[in-house]
Amino acid sequence: MLLGISAASAASATTVTVLMTGTLTAVDDSNSVTDGSLTFGVPYSLTLSYDDTVSDSDSDPLFGTYLVPAATASYGVVVGNYRFESGGILNVGLLDGFFDPSEDTLSWFADQFTNSGVLDPGVSFAPFGYSNIALYDYTGTALSSDDLTDANWDRSHYASDNQAFYLFLEVLDPRTAGQDYVELVGTIDLMTVLPEPSTIWLLALGSFALVRRRQR
Repeated sequence: MLLGISAASAASATTVTVLMTGTLTAVDDSNSVTDGSLTFGVPYSLTLSYDDTVSDSDSDPLFGTYLVPAATASYGVVVGNYRFESGGILNVGLLDGFFDPSEDTLSWFADQFTNSGVLDPGVSFAPFGYSNIALYDYTGTALSSDDLTDANWDRSHYASDNQAFYLFLEVLDPRTAGQDYVELVGTIDLMTVLPEPSTIWLLALGSFALVRRRQR
């Protein structure tokens, strides 16, 4: 019975959390303000979560646009000695054959990043910063609709791309005039949908009940 409850809970979950990992394939630190830990080949992790009950703001049945408020979304990147967290709206897009029946697209955009990590003295990241990412499927099979609940987070369903990951951060450096920035590009090698904490608790409770039953 408990296992049945666990399955039902997982099926009705409204918060989706996705863990992504990859490696950097390009780094542009325009004024060399970071600590040297952001270099080619460095691994990163990206975690995003969203409420999948958010309504589609686009009426086109092939073009889904979901603006998830910051209160019900999170977006964080850990790379090198740095951590970047978005405090803005998470925009998730699903294009189910919108441009061509044989092409599906899953995309997301986040901005307003804060950070933890060491920069040169007097230097800081500006409030402006964004991550703009899209994955493409050229078989038209990755998405079954433009509904957010149908978002497919299986990396194997999309074309490989060594520049899929993108993060741009504006830098405020009093030593120079003009715009300075840190730009990170990389692969997205793996995407994993994580269970909700409540689901983990119910699964553990179900396993405990089965163990107790076998011990009797």
